[in-house]
This record gives sequence, C-alpha cells and structure tokens, in this order.
Amino acid sequence: MNFPIIPCNLCGTQENLQRKKMKKIILEWEKEQPGRLNNIFNALMNIEPSHLADTQLFDFKNLKKIRKVFDILQS
Repeated sequence: MNFPIIPCNLCGTQENLQRKKMKKIILEWEKEQPGRLNNIFNALMNIEPSHLADTQLFDFKNLKKIRKVFDILQS
C-alpha cells in the first residue's frame, strides 16, 4: 500500500533516552560487581504484595503504628 515510514519517537532508538542511560548504568554495575544483573532479575521474580505499594493489598497507612507495636513487643 506504500504507506510512508513515520519516524518513531516512542521507541528506544533516539539518543539520550532514559532507557539507554539505564542500560549503561546496569552494564557498569555488572562490570563493577559481576552477578549484580542476575541479582536484580532474581529479586524481580520474588515479589511480595507489600513490595508493590498497593494499598488494597497492604495497609501502608498503619505501618508506623504496626512498627511501634512490633518494637514494643521486641523489647
């Protein structure tokens, strides 16, 4: 149909995008400490509902109160 090719400004092909910066950071981390990238991906596979900051799954509003009670019980 000979549709024109429109330059994409949504994908990661442009210079100076955050995606490219993050890739560079992650690769630098991996050079500094081999295995760090695996640790990141392993952590992403081991998510608890409280890690998601979903207020329907975890009571963040009362977290300080719960922490105080926990600290009192520990002492």
